[in-house]
Amino acid sequence: MKYSLQFSDALHILAYLKIFEENEGITSQQIAESVNTNPTRIRRIMGKLKKAGLICSTSGVATPSLAKSVDQITFLAVYQALDEQQRVIPIDENTNLECPVGKNIKKALAIEYDQLDQVVEQQLAKMTLGDLVANL
Repeated sequence: MKYSLQFSDALHILAYLKIFEENEGITSQQIAESVNTNPTRIRRIMGKLKKAGLICSTSGVATPSLAKSVDQITFLAVYQALDEQQRVIPIDENTNLECPVGKNIKKALAIEYDQLDQVVEQQLAKMTLGDLVANL
């Protein structure tokens, strides 16, 4: 099963911007070294964060910064900014439709997983970047 690390990386980026907010000229290369990934991936994620209004940046200039205070940036806002449209626990789409279980399992799991997703979203709404930075 493959999981996306975009959420973790996005939180890492935001924490980095807060911790090093006094530094001028923060580059995607510097952030990429901290995240241990490539600058293109960082720029892609930062583009989503910018579109969601969580960071500010000027094209061609290395000056990214937080658009809100750390206490106003919830984990849910970050999660939604990534628009991954996936469940916390994904449902296997490849089932045998000739089997009574395989035919109905996706619908049955969707009901249960919808409840799980709601609980997770409620928790994410309570957690802020401020909490994360305080733990660093």
